[in-house]
Amino acid sequence: MIYRFGTSLYFANTSKLVDDVMTLIGHGGPVRWLILDCTAIEDIDYTASVVLARLAEQLRQRDVRLALSTVLEPLQRQLDRYGIGPALGPGCYYGTPTEALDAFHAAREVTGSGKGEGTDGT
Repeated sequence: MIYRFGTSLYFANTSKLVDDVMTLIGHGGPVRWLILDCTAIEDIDYTASVVLARLAEQLRQRDVRLALSTVLEPLQRQLDRYGIGPALGPGCYYGTPTEALDAFHAAREVTGSGKGEGTDGT
């Protein structure tokens, strides 16, 4: 699943992010990856970084991997300063949502969980 948050993240809007994400993963089939498209996120404050790390842990407990796409360099520097990369795990940043989707499909092929779902095994 790819989710685009429409503005910078700060203490006053983090509850919206968490509510949206938890609602999305609670409906429909099982979600294995949630890609946060950061196209519109230009800034993140410390409180939002703590919430993002907690959200990653909540998702991990539900077997959902959180990764980020389209992270602009200034935002990535902030995220790195706050330790978000280690909280999300290796390979957490993708240049575009399409790259993240391709990585998801490649991971499914490696684990064999995508067998039989399509003509190409994805």
